[in-house]
Amino acid sequence: MKKIDEINAFKDKVIYEKTVFRLVSEINTINLTNEGFFDFTKLPNLRILDNGFLKQLRIHYNKSQREMAGLAEVPYSTWLGWEYRNKTIPFDKLNILSKKLVAFRV
Repeated sequence: MKKIDEINAFKDKVIYEKTVFRLVSEINTINLTNEGFFDFTKLPNLRILDNGFLKQLRIHYNKSQREMAGLAEVPYSTWLGWEYRNKTIPFDKLNILSKKLVAFRV
């Protein structure tokens, strides 16, 4: 937990402050690994915005959009939204996809 202790050691963790309102940032250690890194699998609402990565990944593995949707366990229309319409991707779906693509290493 050394890394987190170092981050939380900053004197001023204030993000925003007004006369009647103060927003302070502190890392929740419940979502960390024993080594002090973020464990993204413990963040259920974590979403990622694709910036062309999914299309490049699909091309690299020579897969169709339908095949990638099947690997990610989502409907084809959801995959299209991720790849073309700048929809955010739930981390758990990206995790599922990455684990399945390991079997297809190119």
